[in-house]
Amino acid sequence: MTLARLIAAIFGLAQAASALSPAPAACQPVHAESIVAGDLAIDNHAFAALDPHLVVGPAPMAGARREYRYPELAGLARRFGVSTAGLHDACFEWQAQPLQPRALIETLARVLHCDAGAIELVDYSRFPVPPGELVFAREDLSAVPGATGRVLLWRGYVRYGVSRRLPVWARVRIALPAVRVVARTVLPPGQPIEESQVAERDVTDSTVDGIFASSVRDVVGRVPVSRIEPGTPIRLAALKARPDIAAGDDVRVEVRNGSMRIYAAARAEQSGRAGDVIRLTNLQSAAHFRARVEGRGRVSLTVQPK
Repeated sequence: MTLARLIAAIFGLAQAASALSPAPAACQPVHAESIVAGDLAIDNHAFAALDPHLVVGPAPMAGARREYRYPELAGLARRFGVSTAGLHDACFEWQAQPLQPRALIETLARVLHCDAGAIELVDYSRFPVPPGELVFAREDLSAVPGATGRVLLWRGYVRYGVSRRLPVWARVRIALPAVRVVARTVLPPGQPIEESQVAERDVTDSTVDGIFASSVRDVVGRVPVSRIEPGTPIRLAALKARPDIAAGDDVRVEVRNGSMRIYAAARAEQSGRAGDVIRLTNLQSAAHFRARVEGRGRVSLTVQPK
C-alpha cells in the first residue's frame, strides 16, 4: 500500500489529499471586498476557465487571512464544473505596512489647516494597516486625562476596500494661535463672574474646541464650581449657569389668592431656577415660607381659598 493510500485509509480521502497537497506560496494580496475566480486562478489554474470576476467568497478583514484548503477548493471546482487535478492550498490577505509618521502628520495638518511643524507626534498606532485613505476629524480630538504638556488623543481610521474601516490613533501636541479667557482676580465658587474679573489673552495652545473659554461672553454671568486663581485659563467645564435666584438674593414675591395680588420682599435661602420651589424669608416679618421661582429675581406663592 502506498503512503497516500495508507493516509487515505486512516484520515479519509479528502484529508489525505489536503495533507499531501503542496503548501501555499505567500498569501496573494486582495484589493476588493470579495475574492473572485481570477484570484484563485493565480495559483490554481483550473479556475482560469471561469469568469475571472465570478465572486467566490468575501475577502478577509485587514490583519486576517482567508485560507482555502484542498477540500474546499475541490468542492468549488466540482460546483463550477472545472477540474480538481493539481489543486493546492491558497490564501489571501490585505497587504499592510505600518503607518508612516510623516504621512500621518501631513494628514492631521490638512485637517487643522495648519503647517505640519505645528504638530508633534508623541505616539501612534503601530500595527500594520492596509492601503487606503487616512481619515481624521477635528471633533475626534480629546484631551488625555493626566497627560502633561497638553497631549491630545486623536482617533481616526483607514478607509480601505469599498467601505471598510480599520481604527487608528495618534497622540499629539499641537501648538496653534488661540484665544483664552483668563481670570484677572480670584474667582470664588458660587459667585457669578463679572466682565471686569476676566480678560482675553492670545496664546499658543492646543486646538481642542469646547474645553477652554475663548470669549468673555462665554463666562460672564456664569458661576465657578471651584475657586479659580488669577491668570488661570478658564475651562468651560469649571463653570455652571447662574441660577435665576441665588441663595442670599433679595427677591420680589407675588402672593396670589384668586384675582387678588399682594407683593412682598423676601430673601432666598436656596438657589433655584424657573420652576423650582425654594425656601425664603420675609424681610418684614422674618417668617419662613416656600415659593416657586418664576424667573430672575421673581417668585410666586399661590394661596388656595378656603
